[in-house]
Amino acid sequence: AFWLAGRLPDSDKENSLQETLRHQWDASKMDEAYDKAEVMLVEAGQSTAGLEGFMDSLELAEFHANQAHQDNRPRSESLLEQLKPSLGDRLHNLLRIGALGDLETALLIIGNARIHSLGLRDVQQALERLRSLELLRNALLPVPGQVGFPELKTRATRNAVMNMQTALSDDPDGEAVDALRVTMYEGLFLPCFTHSDESAQAVINAAFKLHLPEAEVWSAAERVFESSVAQRQSELCTFIPELCQSLSQPIPAWMLDRLRALYRLPENWDVASMAQSGARKLLAKTPVQDPRLLALFDNLLKTTAQPHIRTRDRRGSAPKAFAAVRAVQIMNATNWQTYVQRRDEIANECRTLNVGHDPLHWQQNWNGEVASMFIKDAMRAHVTEPLLSEANEMWLLHGTSPAAAEGITTEDFDMTRANPMGLFGGGVYFGESISKADEYVEGVVEGGQELFPLLLCRVCLGNVYYCDSRTPDKAGLLDRCLRKQWHSVLGDRLKTSGTFREFIVYDNFQAFPAYIIYYTRQY
Repeated sequence: AFWLAGRLPDSDKENSLQETLRHQWDASKMDEAYDKAEVMLVEAGQSTAGLEGFMDSLELAEFHANQAHQDNRPRSESLLEQLKPSLGDRLHNLLRIGALGDLETALLIIGNARIHSLGLRDVQQALERLRSLELLRNALLPVPGQVGFPELKTRATRNAVMNMQTALSDDPDGEAVDALRVTMYEGLFLPCFTHSDESAQAVINAAFKLHLPEAEVWSAAERVFESSVAQRQSELCTFIPELCQSLSQPIPAWMLDRLRALYRLPENWDVASMAQSGARKLLAKTPVQDPRLLALFDNLLKTTAQPHIRTRDRRGSAPKAFAAVRAVQIMNATNWQTYVQRRDEIANECRTLNVGHDPLHWQQNWNGEVASMFIKDAMRAHVTEPLLSEANEMWLLHGTSPAAAEGITTEDFDMTRANPMGLFGGGVYFGESISKADEYVEGVVEGGQELFPLLLCRVCLGNVYYCDSRTPDKAGLLDRCLRKQWHSVLGDRLKTSGTFREFIVYDNFQAFPAYIIYYTRQY
């Protein structure tokens, strides 16, 4: 009929017989499709197949309505309104039971254009949220045999974070961010932190990229820290400060407290500056600003100077006096931790052995008190951790080069550099007089003057072996201190040669360099 109509002459080009017949045919097909959709209403609200058939019929009806130039909106809206209750109940149920695959299929059949009119935007948002969280979990959760955080998981995490950001961008009720908090803090933090530093860093980075508040993130990290085994806690005490530094974020207060407790740090040490120093350890070297402390150091140099005594170790003429110019306080957590642990062990051994430590004992047994210890009382105003007298802990001096001073205070006394040919064997040597320590220093020019570094150290002498032999038995001294009940040697060259007493320890854990004092010589 269309073909015949097209062959007939047109009396009116705008309303040809062919066009009239086509409109009538499209109108008939439209009614047929709407009737079919109406028949399928019940099944559409009950099954995916029924929904797909209904939507196909509705789309076909709308296509023919457009061809027939008829307004089909009232009829379509009426059918969708009838479908709305049963379909909404079914899709919400799929969401409730977690049948996300069926739900996703149904929403794809409906299409974005119909989701709003059917009142299913909340279901769509919930699905997007759940799928994004699923991607995030799969990307971040460590898998069996995983080492570190592989590149494939890194890429998957980037994709998951982008999807989650999309879900969060349309979250008027805050449901997406609430679900994200539960997933991250209760589902991902513990396994990631337990697995490795790399996985922990990945989950922290994801949390910040998703704009979770800093306080919340670090509070969740604290809960994980508290539930971790001791070894992992120790590792996290190194990892978290490094992570904060890489993120340019302050270290959380709870971690600073844990660091202070873990390393038994003195109360006046600035843990935050130690952690942000840029070194891969808790370390800070801060200039001494207190003029009273600088004056005390200057007095230490002037009081212990003995310019009239000269030994074979002196190169050149002996200075008549010394003047402190500046000083640096050393806050080295690792070295301090090992030092106080060894000091406490020695103190317990000294109590068991009933080792003397009072001034009278030093006078009667070890040829007098330690000359540099006159600063002990004054130092209490600047050092919150007092000396432990039961362990014969002393303030002693160690002269060295500028480079060695930096190395010792950053790392520790290097026992591999101890000279086995030294008079008292291969140990770390300390003095009570600046004149003795000055024999081993090297200078550096600063501001037109030559400065020399002096380490002011806390040294745990413990049970002191007194040696007044002109030819000490080096092997015997070493054996006594490392295998018997003694902890250090007092080599009394003052008695044997009229020079200086020397204090030697053979365990670098028995000394802690607390300050570098830079001074000038006066001839």
